[in-house]
Amino acid sequence: MTVQTPRKNTPKRVETKDDGSTVTHVVIKRACNGCDGELGDALPLEIELAFLGKELPDARGECPDCTTEQ
Repeated sequence: MTVQTPRKNTPKRVETKDDGSTVTHVVIKRACNGCDGELGDALPLEIELAFLGKELPDARGECPDCTTEQ
């Protein structure tokens, strides 16, 4: 199991339009397969696989909680 560099973790962004209304922009996040902890932004491949109903790659190697349990 290889620990990769931490994922980008883009915060939500609230945009105020000219009419005073707001739009909230979010980035889909990836959860760990082992503990469901949030890892950061989902990768394009993971989004595509999820959209197709396919199994996502195992991300436990990226999780600080799961990698320290071994």
